Amino acid sequence: MACMRTSKPEDGARFGFVVGRPIDKFITRVEQIVEKPGVGKAPSELFSVSGMIIQPEIISFLEKADKELSPGKELYHIYGLNGMLEAGLPIYAVEYQNCRYFDTGDKLGYLKALVELGLESPEFGEKFRKFLQDLIET
Repeated sequence: MACMRTSKPEDGARFGFVVGRPIDKFITRVEQIVEKPGVGKAPSELFSVSGMIIQPEIISFLEKADKELSPGKELYHIYGLNGMLEAGLPIYAVEYQNCRYFDTGDKLGYLKALVELGLESPEFGEKFRKFLQDLIET
């Protein structure tokens, strides 16, 4: 699981968090995944940014979880991951370093990502910058 650190209490309502045993400086063996625990309720500072390499074993856990869901309830990957943890299968969290994070699941975060990355584009960054400047001036 790709993860980053946060110490902001409000992020507890926005992200899933992992709890586990450190293997080295940036790798944690996951023992628990807590999805959006609530403001100020994060069980750790390590939150998932949803990038994952998932082993095929998850399929059987998802199928089991799907059979146990109430009608009309949506199946999430977290159900399969929790099943893997309960069965003792390893899941590792890798903490990203020296990177930027754009919360594209949030509308404002998505717009910020588009603007920031658009301005950096070697293909059209300068034209985009001029467009934004002209837009602000009018």
